[in-house]
Amino acid sequence: MRKIALIFFVVVAILDCRAGASTSETAQPGSPTRATAAPVDQLIPWLLNEDRQLRGIPFGEVIFDTTGKRVLAFNRQDETDQRVAKQISLNTTPGLNCDFPHTAQDRVLRSGYPDLRIVDLASKRVFYLDPKLYARGSRDSTFRTFYFEPKIATNKVRDDAVHFIAGIEHEPRKDGRWNFTRWDLVDLAQFKLKLKAEFQGSNRDMYRPEAIVATSAK
Repeated sequence: MRKIALIFFVVVAILDCRAGASTSETAQPGSPTRATAAPVDQLIPWLLNEDRQLRGIPFGEVIFDTTGKRVLAFNRQDETDQRVAKQISLNTTPGLNCDFPHTAQDRVLRSGYPDLRIVDLASKRVFYLDPKLYARGSRDSTFRTFYFEPKIATNKVRDDAVHFIAGIEHEPRKDGRWNFTRWDLVDLAQFKLKLKAEFQGSNRDMYRPEAIVATSAK
């Protein structure tokens, strides 16, 4: 089983179990110990072991397991691939249609991966393109610069396609202007990802009236 499929299977199973957990728990509310361990108690130690489990996940497997679509490798010997890469390198060019990708509900969603969907009009092949800016000198940075959030409702990958990153280097802004110094078109077919475990909550979740114990509000 693919790594990413295993991750999703475990998380989904835990969420399903968690909905009906608690009935066999005998500890008092707020107690750190429970008579029967909830599934989340098994999930958290597994997530903490990220060096072994959650690194080096192929981007192509992530896309296929979440969308059912294949990430195609850029073929340097293929005429269409070569033509599209050359056309993307120009400011304007005939033969390509570039638009924002749509979700399964045919909605345009600007946030999330990918940013652009390119169609080669001659072959009808699709290429996804995600532009990324980075400051000069930060090319080898290990900070996060790419993320993909797997969701059914907002999925924008709906084609078997080559996936590109357009990396654009810039100097510090001067006199209100940007100076771009280089660009690279990157094939994501061999891209490797890691999964970051993150538990989230909103202000609405946090500032519940029953949870506030002191306030300056009148």
